[in-house]
Amino acid sequence: MFLVLGHHEDLLCQGVHRGLLDRGFKARIITDIFGDAAKSVLRLSATETSLHLESCDDLRLTIQDICGVFVTGTPQSLQTRFGASNGNYSAEKSAAFLGWIWSLSCPVINRYCPEFWFECPESIEFWRGRLEPFGLESIGSAGAARDVGGRDAAKSSRGHLVAVIGSKVVWEEDARERFQHLAGALTRFTASLGLEYIEFRLHHSNGRPSVTAIELFPKSAEFCQSSRQEIVDELVALLTSGQNLSTRTASDSWF
Repeated sequence: MFLVLGHHEDLLCQGVHRGLLDRGFKARIITDIFGDAAKSVLRLSATETSLHLESCDDLRLTIQDICGVFVTGTPQSLQTRFGASNGNYSAEKSAAFLGWIWSLSCPVINRYCPEFWFECPESIEFWRGRLEPFGLESIGSAGAARDVGGRDAAKSSRGHLVAVIGSKVVWEEDARERFQHLAGALTRFTASLGLEYIEFRLHHSNGRPSVTAIELFPKSAEFCQSSRQEIVDELVALLTSGQNLSTRTASDSWF
């Protein structure tokens, strides 16, 4: 069983779920493993992790039944979801959920490291030092806006959308022509975070390509329909490829 851990009304979740079913796989969208719609028993230890999940529609799963997982939702949205019917400690429940993902041996998109469990960095300044080793420059959206004029100023100042899924890059509209030479750097940067799927906004500032935003918890909502479908196809292909995606070993350190 493939699990899409997100919201039933989210178009990306729906697309990945439908793509899995169309390819003959069993798949379910699960919104809240800690909520009223499901009963879960999660045990974490230094040597072993287990899960027993029962939903109101007779779905029963253990950790051995899970073939792959696609994770969506920001830490803030997860905290809202987990806190809706469970009182306090929603942030801790969200972090425990994202930590539990690391115990799975099946393919997972994405496994987030602890620094992103509680909140997602919004400022591009956070990423400046991490982008530079890959030859990528960063600039704030305000700085990008000063370099843009004409009727497309508002759109261009926000940057051109690019999605990285594994080794594949999905370009929005004319972004390929402008930024294709950055494809290798973008995929290597994504891999350096231990992630398989993130989105970028790119912009030409004074004739130089720059990153204006990075979305670690992408939704694909602002891509055109054909690009959204390409993203879904790539996600499903990666999830079902049997490829060993990022995993944590006992010798790894998070700190």
